[in-house]
Amino acid sequence: MTPLFSRTFFASLFLLAALAALRAEEPRPDWPFPEGDFAPLFPFSIQQGAHDNITDVQTWDGAWRDAGEGPVLSVQDGRFMKGNEPYRFFGTNICFSANFCDHEKAERLAASLARFGLRVVRLHHMDSRDIWGKNFQRTKTEIDPEQLERLDYLIAQFEKHGISVNINLHVSRGLDERDGFENSSTFQNQSKGIDNFEPRMIELQKKYARDLLTHVNPYTGRAYTDDPGVAMIEINNENSIVSLWYWGDVAKYGSPYAGLFRQKWNEWLRKRYADSGEVIAALGWTGEIAPKAGETLEAGTFPVPLHRDGPLFQNEKIRGEFIAFLIDLESQYWSEMYRFVKEELGAKPPVTGTQLQYGSWYAQAKTDYCDNHAYWHHPAFPHVPWDGKDWYVVNAAMVNSRTGGEATRMARNRLLGKAQVVSEYDHAYPILYGAEGNLILAAAGAYQGWSGINQFAWSHGQNFEPDAQTLFFDMCGNQAKMVHLPACYAIMQRGDVKAGPGKYIHVQDLSLAGELRLISEYKTDWNPIQNRLSADPTLSMVCWTGMRPADDGLKTELPAGSLNVTSWDQLPKEFGSPDEGEIRNEFGELRWNWQEPEAGFFTVDTPGVKVFTGFVRGRSFQFGGLTLTPGKTRMDWTTVSLTAANPPAGNEKGTLPAGRYLLAATGLVRNTGAVFKMYDEGKLTAASGYGGSMGEAPVLCEGVPLTLDLAEIAPERARAYPLNEAGDRLDPIPAEKTENGCRFSFGPEYKTLWYELEIL
Repeated sequence: MTPLFSRTFFASLFLLAALAALRAEEPRPDWPFPEGDFAPLFPFSIQQGAHDNITDVQTWDGAWRDAGEGPVLSVQDGRFMKGNEPYRFFGTNICFSANFCDHEKAERLAASLARFGLRVVRLHHMDSRDIWGKNFQRTKTEIDPEQLERLDYLIAQFEKHGISVNINLHVSRGLDERDGFENSSTFQNQSKGIDNFEPRMIELQKKYARDLLTHVNPYTGRAYTDDPGVAMIEINNENSIVSLWYWGDVAKYGSPYAGLFRQKWNEWLRKRYADSGEVIAALGWTGEIAPKAGETLEAGTFPVPLHRDGPLFQNEKIRGEFIAFLIDLESQYWSEMYRFVKEELGAKPPVTGTQLQYGSWYAQAKTDYCDNHAYWHHPAFPHVPWDGKDWYVVNAAMVNSRTGGEATRMARNRLLGKAQVVSEYDHAYPILYGAEGNLILAAAGAYQGWSGINQFAWSHGQNFEPDAQTLFFDMCGNQAKMVHLPACYAIMQRGDVKAGPGKYIHVQDLSLAGELRLISEYKTDWNPIQNRLSADPTLSMVCWTGMRPADDGLKTELPAGSLNVTSWDQLPKEFGSPDEGEIRNEFGELRWNWQEPEAGFFTVDTPGVKVFTGFVRGRSFQFGGLTLTPGKTRMDWTTVSLTAANPPAGNEKGTLPAGRYLLAATGLVRNTGAVFKMYDEGKLTAASGYGGSMGEAPVLCEGVPLTLDLAEIAPERARAYPLNEAGDRLDPIPAEKTENGCRFSFGPEYKTLWYELEIL
């Protein structure tokens, strides 16, 4: 999951009590939601499972082929391939016990995910507790056969419904005394960082990989090393000795781990310097930082920089040498684990190490594909990490970010020549603009040519159909996000948004020396490299973007005929201009607009899918074949997606072709009785420590008033139907004749979040 989660999950009861007074502040005002003349919110919860109607994407193109059939996924020219066909996906994660549900739940979950077009499921946090089952109290090294059987059945159900899986190896297993690791309280509670070099931990990682991946699933008859339904394998989630050192974890090591780390450092120095004197002279290790008596290279006791604010690390030469050591230490680990999984176990699916933003990019570039994580304003915990009574979110819309937010950061944070996956992404609830996130990232990722996106997450437990909205990440109860998933499927999986590159690209080279320099420049904290690489991130919103490794034989050729731009002056006027408040990508399908202060919007306009998300301010919005005019909502903000079930190959006339369309429109969504408080300016909380409440069932939704004006389509050729919670048609909505076609008016009186539009 995210760095906050992986760094501290369990807060001590003593500290919670000590901080209780900090939380018991005066109640803050409720978050302002003007009622005015708005129609009341209405209960609406999507019925999951497979449904024979337009809300099931498998009614569009036919049932998906069993994911266990056909060739194993491969990587060619920086993209995933299924045989001879490019393969990209929009998927999700399931976490903890969700991976070990009973058979009935497994069948319904697989049907639900396929219904929404989620093509790959990342199996996350399996190793925290659940996979060990009855063995957990004794050890976390022996998989429980009963739990494994449940996992096998779930994966088999996913494959049957055309859904592949991403198998994570180490995520949150923390090895401790029960597994033979004394002083386990002195290292990170998920054994991160230390597992990059502690030999016993590495062997146990190999054991787990062997036990899981070479095991034959009795329901498919295949080992996971050979299974075409395994899309990819991750070795170690959000893990790097580089980042863990910056976070201060290494300085906390007790015996024998501190000694082992010092031993590794001294061994590395001995390969580069003849003796202590040569190290001291070469690195300026003199004066107040000079080694103390007995600290010698010969004895293997030369001092280790342990603190990012310590005098050793402030010495530029020592800092550079030490960062080079950390990078080399983790690179050896990734190379060995990759070799073990691919060669010794014989795993055929693509394998990656960890996410790019956690350590050496060059180390990850030597695996099969590269992975990233992104969150738009991750929940913040002011006093104790993951304190459920003390948190807030920055309640901001990404459409107002003039640098593109996480979509642009992920565009810059990819390595050319490598398939790119964003395996975690979310707008955490209760950010009230969350419906924008999946659509924007799917559109940006499709244009940038990424191979896949996994929304985070479907569920952290086995309640796959909750009757209320939950914190922070589970989408299975988030109505505002779920109804737009078919549009994400069309954008990313079906390929409705055209993938780059075109003529104009924005690419920067990254050398080995440059990586070392960028990492070592962080004297006070660890930050992702990509935040330093692009002077103008808006170029990454409109141009095909990435970083190109320049060394180690990893450099790839730029696309033939492309122009690598470094400023807006090199782009034609059709791209727009940040100064003018509107920009468009090269193919004209994606548009960002900030012409009204704090009232940005983003659109997608292709023959198969049309998206609007943003602030309305009384405006109408033009798309090919139609005009969208949203009405006033409580936040004056809405998200609308219109997705063709069977889009045409082209749309020369600029009118909507005959066919069926799924229309989804969302505004405010909250539980009954929810109380949102203003934590601070622009910050929202429902934490009980501030007088807030998540509320209870049922989920209440805002009906979005909007009109669709369809160009050159007579009323008798068009029909529209509100859909119920299962997605079935209700009584039709009449079309109104206009001068240039017809008009449909939708609104809260229909008490729904989605509609079917049919053009004859």
